[in-house]
This record gives sequence, structure tokens and C-alpha cells, in this order.
Amino acid sequence: MSAVARGAVLAAWVAFVLVTTRWMAWGEPVREGYALDVLQYEAVAEAAPGLPPGGASAVVLQRLPVHWTVGILSDATGLDLHATYRVATGLVLAALVLVVDRLLAPLRLGVGAYAVCAGIALTNPYTTRFYLVAPGLLGDAVFVLGTALALLGLVRVRAALVLGGLALALLARQSALPVAVVAALWVLRAGAWRAAGRAALAAYAGAVAVPLAALTAWIAVAAARPASDIPAAGDFTVLGVLDDLPGTASLLAEHVGRAAIAFPSLIALLAVVLALLLRARRLGAVPFPGWGALAVGGAVAAQPLVFNPLWLHGNETRLAALGVVPLATALGVLLAVSGVAAAWDSGRLAVVLGALVAATSLHHLYTAVPVTRGQYLGLALLASTALAVLAVLPLRAPAPADGLAAEGR
Repeated sequence: MSAVARGAVLAAWVAFVLVTTRWMAWGEPVREGYALDVLQYEAVAEAAPGLPPGGASAVVLQRLPVHWTVGILSDATGLDLHATYRVATGLVLAALVLVVDRLLAPLRLGVGAYAVCAGIALTNPYTTRFYLVAPGLLGDAVFVLGTALALLGLVRVRAALVLGGLALALLARQSALPVAVVAALWVLRAGAWRAAGRAALAAYAGAVAVPLAALTAWIAVAAARPASDIPAAGDFTVLGVLDDLPGTASLLAEHVGRAAIAFPSLIALLAVVLALLLRARRLGAVPFPGWGALAVGGAVAAQPLVFNPLWLHGNETRLAALGVVPLATALGVLLAVSGVAAAWDSGRLAVVLGALVAATSLHHLYTAVPVTRGQYLGLALLASTALAVLAVLPLRAPAPADGLAAEGR
């Protein structure tokens, strides 16, 4: 697939998101109740490089750098704070588009599979679309970009890219700690990294040292807060729910369901393609970067399941979706190895596949398309099922794994 063709697919997805997003005034997502954190982030940005008069929660204090940077830039340029957030969000998401292409291009997927993987990564309603609706959550967008950059560095065996991506993600959210653990294990286990000598040593040392430094700083921040601000383990982890089973069974089921609805098409396709590979006894043909990307995405997407649903206030979906780019990359590797990518290499089929992915993006709150919550969920599940069915139709012979899929074996 040529660079021009990939660019056309990416431009189509970007245009689709921009045209169908329900653009809102700054305070509307806050008033609607699904971006309440923006109030604290905005206060931090306005007080940069200090703290708001009323202080900030322990969680927000762990995410200061991104919002301080926005506040300082706003003061330095004279640009309105809200406009600065919007410009910064646009730049971060534009960079994310480029990184997604750099992750998928080496797979030589063909137009159908490339459109699916890029679409899943870039049109998720709880990431890119949500950040356009609520740009005050810029830190989450920076985290997604940082994680994607770290993954790109791991795949390309570039220590500087790994460390830069991890640092960016850690400055945005403490959720990057598990990603750093996976990165360290990747460097230790992947053949391409074992042959990299000093680069591998630098990447491994950084993947350990940077998170430790961040963790030390966060512990210091937490220690400075009143004891009443630090919840007990049962209050903020799922242990509190598990202890009360079976009475909390419905709450636990809803908790898992909220996380899964972050990317139903991705879950459906991963399950089907892995099943195809298992049936064909070809799981061993999946190269290390495929499993590694799956581990990076899983380390992010599974995090909300660890927390108490009462503590998350319904944010499981948004938090799970933070892992969408690594998981979409892993899907690309699996599509290539399984032969599904070869079977999907058709312009007409790509349009159908793209329409199905687009349907999963039409969120009832964040898009201008008039659908109810039930209609959105039904449409997303129906489209995801259709994608899974198309993946199990008769396939051509599996294409050889090359590019990204051949690295790190």
C-alpha cells in the first residue's frame, strides 16, 4: 500500500471525525457531568507554575506538568487559556495520526486491514473524539501519544524514542507505570533488543529509572496530603466489590461491561483472529512485536478493572480506551499473520469495513448524529459482529510476515 493511499485513508478518517463530532462550548461537557476533572485541570493551568488557592487533589497533583505547560504558554503568548488547550489538543492528535501510520505502515496490510486498524485507533469515541469535545483533558491525549511513541521505539529498537515516549506518558498520567514495566520486559526478551548492545542497556535502565523517579515523586506528593485524602485499598480497588460478592455481582458485571464497550470492534476482531490462528496452529508464527503491542495495550486497558467501580464514577470506558493504539497495532500484526489482511485487500471491501468501523464511533453524546444511548450500543455491537463475520469468511493463503511483523523475532 503506497504512502499516498495511506494518506488518503488517514485523511478520510480525520475528516470523518471532524465532520461528525458534536462540537461543544468549553463548559458544556462539565455541565453534562462527563468531564468534571476539567475544573481542577483548568484551575491548575491558571495558577501555573503554582497551585490554585484551594489546592488540588492528590491525583491531579500527579498530573501537573501538562496543565502547567498550557498555563505558561497561555501567559507567554497572550492566547486565551481555552484556546491554548484547543490548539495543544489539535497538535497532539495530529502527531498521533502520524505515529499511528508509522506503526501500521511496515505491516503492508493492504487497504482494507489498514483502514480498519487506523480507523479503530483514530475514531474511538472515548479518545480522539472525546478530546476534541473536552480539550481540558489534554493530559489523557498526551498519555495516548506518549504510549504510542514508546511502542514505536520498542518496535524500531530506538532507545531515545522509548524513553521519550515513556517520559511523556508519565508526565501526563500515572497510568504509564505498567507500560514502563512491559517496556522493560520487552527490551529484556526481544531478540532485536538483545542484539542492540548499549541501546538496549539505555532503554532498559530508562524504563526502570524513569518510572521509579516518577513513583518517588508521587509518593512524596501523597505523603504531603492529609491522611483523609488517601482512600483505603478496599475503597478504591475492586477488592471492596469482590469482598461483598454475591451481592455485588451485578455491579461487577456492569464494571466489566463498561470497560469492554470502549472498543467492541477491537475485542471482536482480536478474539476471532486469535481463534483462527489457534485453529490453524499458527500462534507461533506471531512475531514478538505482535504480542508485545498486545501486552502494552492490555497493561493500559485492563487498569480500570483493578479499581472500585464506585470510585471510578462510570469512567471505566474512557480509561480502558487509553490503550486503543497499541491494541490496534497488535490487531494489525495478527491480521497480517492470519491472512485476513490479504483477504481484505480490496477497495470495495475497504469501504464496507470502513463504514462498519465508523458506525462504532457514532457515540450518542460526542457526535452530531442523533442517536440514543441504546441505539449507539446496538449499532456498535452489530457493526463489531459484522466485522468479526467478515474476518472468518474464506481466506487466501496467509501473507508472509514482514516489516513490523518480522521485527524482534
